[in-house]
Amino acid sequence: MVLGTPGGDTQCQTDLQVLLNVILFGMDPQEAVEAPRFGVFCYPGSFYPHSYAKGMLRLESRIAAATAAILASWGHSLQPWPDFAWKAGGACLITKEGRKLVGGADPRRECCGMAW
Repeated sequence: MVLGTPGGDTQCQTDLQVLLNVILFGMDPQEAVEAPRFGVFCYPGSFYPHSYAKGMLRLESRIAAATAAILASWGHSLQPWPDFAWKAGGACLITKEGRKLVGGADPRRECCGMAW
């Protein structure tokens, strides 16, 4: 698998979520990049002024309300993201299935899959 995304402080989070979607949850590449995402911001940001948001967790609105309620009960400060929030990354990936290459392109950013 080849996988990558832009995204600053959400970059590692996006890559991990997409990777787990494929490996752990058995999604195909396109399903994996389109699945709802979350972002954790409870650490100093990489970019000036290095803001910090204790306990902040951003959730795309397609994440179930019941899941959000559980996370809030654990003390997270939830902030909504719209569906397909561009700040949640723009992952693209390619997997190899036998002799076939299968790709996924994230609708959150301008990207596309190409066959040749």
